[in-house]
Amino acid sequence: MKRIKRVSLLVVLILLVGLLPQVTLKVNAASYSVSTAINGINVVRNTNYMVVYNVRGSNTNTNIYGYEVVVTAGVVTSVGGNNNSIPSDEGSFVVSGHGTSIEWLKKNVLIGMKASYTNKSVTFTYDNDTLLTHLDLKILAMKDAYFNARSTYRIIDYSGLMQRIEAVDDEYELLLTAYNSDKSYDLSKNSAPLFAEITEIKGLCSESSGVEMRGVWIRPTQTTTTAVENYVQQLYDAGINMICIETLYSSTMIMPMPEDSLFEQNPLWKGFDMLQAFIDACHSRDMELHIWMPVYYVGHGLDNTACVGVKKPEWRTVSNTGQYYSPGDESKFVFLSPANPEVKKFLIDTYRYILTKYDIDGFQLDYIRYYSSGEVDFGYDSITTSAFRAKYCVTPSYNKKASYWDDWVAFRAGFVTDMVKSVRNLIDEVNPDVLLSADVSAYYESGYENIYQDSVTWLREGYLDMIHPMAYGIGYTNLMEDFVNIAEDCYVGVGLGAYLDMLSSEDLAEQAEDMARIGASGSVFFEASAFLRKEVGEILNKSLYRNRAIPPTLN
Repeated sequence: MKRIKRVSLLVVLILLVGLLPQVTLKVNAASYSVSTAINGINVVRNTNYMVVYNVRGSNTNTNIYGYEVVVTAGVVTSVGGNNNSIPSDEGSFVVSGHGTSIEWLKKNVLIGMKASYTNKSVTFTYDNDTLLTHLDLKILAMKDAYFNARSTYRIIDYSGLMQRIEAVDDEYELLLTAYNSDKSYDLSKNSAPLFAEITEIKGLCSESSGVEMRGVWIRPTQTTTTAVENYVQQLYDAGINMICIETLYSSTMIMPMPEDSLFEQNPLWKGFDMLQAFIDACHSRDMELHIWMPVYYVGHGLDNTACVGVKKPEWRTVSNTGQYYSPGDESKFVFLSPANPEVKKFLIDTYRYILTKYDIDGFQLDYIRYYSSGEVDFGYDSITTSAFRAKYCVTPSYNKKASYWDDWVAFRAGFVTDMVKSVRNLIDEVNPDVLLSADVSAYYESGYENIYQDSVTWLREGYLDMIHPMAYGIGYTNLMEDFVNIAEDCYVGVGLGAYLDMLSSEDLAEQAEDMARIGASGSVFFEASAFLRKEVGEILNKSLYRNRAIPPTLN
């Protein structure tokens, strides 16, 4: 067997610390530079700030709500994460973004780019060195995937893939020779076939299981049974075996509701039972149909007369500033109060109706949390604060340094957990074959501390059959591995952000492969239209999805 060639020390160091980026190389791009303004150097990273930190040998000391680019000796060596170490080499610094600045960094910065800054801006430059760095990374990732497959005894074509890997090494050497002998050589154009081959080989190193969760979330727009059938067939052909359909959207339901319900059906679908049509289309193809049910978020806009929160204003949760929504929330999301017993009864009665009437496979809780937005905190309606005062003899306010703050967090989280437990009991009573799942923060610790979502307790107590941590972006693999380890007796279907412009179809396919590698039950893409538009299924059908699979929960 031909010896696998070594790669540069820089590449090895990057991978050893887990910093292989999931961003798309602009293969056909010429040399170019991008710049953006910064808000300061070594200042606090506030909302939407872009900050440069240059005290070499120290850390940025930032919280988890940002995104950072590490520059070593003038070259980008890692992307993602927070509180990064600033390398000690001359010309090293970290660019740290929050809010809108995150998207700029994710969209524009690649490992291998040259970087510099002034007091007013930071500039990143893409050139052939960047391209070669990415080619090195892709080759190393391909080989890592192959040897990982061997070490875990996956069922793949080892001999055939090794021959193709050796051929890639040969083509790489020819490419370098041609470029080094003639700097006018079009490296972008001539490397494109090599990038494509590397991507395909890496995909084929994934074992295609016959049992795997391959899901999408859907916001339905169809108005006829034929349209539903055609759409579900598209998803089936793309390898999907589980559909999670948003049942409550923009304040209204997708199916007819009882006359006495505060929830109304969307007037666009009067006379058409969208939910039943999707159930029939899925079950005829051995696909699972889970309803995706927003719990406390019931619509947006205080002038929306169909919204339950408008019909019952006394049910809304209130912020520490006395408002029903965050000042920066232009959509004016309306959340109900988890502590209000009337809210709980109304929701449980609604869920009982659905569980009794429809042959669904799963009931998925979304927005099973408090509303939160930066320094705007929720849960200050009179019912919640009075109950806390009755128990702890203090009226709560937004003060994280208060002696009672931990109790105030746990108090609100307790109402959310009680709702999860109540839905669990309802399903066990009414339709025990239905699977209960929840969409949760990928950062389970901050999910508890900031939106009062105690997903770890839900797993520990066995309330859930499935859980969907929403890993929308890049750099979540290690965190999801932690989730898999915590969820010992619960299926983990990791949410992947197909809707994000910064993620290409190749990026999303790689993320799905990574989730399979770490032992997740599968992936669920948000959402179906983006999944189809980006043709993610076409790539996965040549790799992870090349064999048709049934969901691990299929009854």
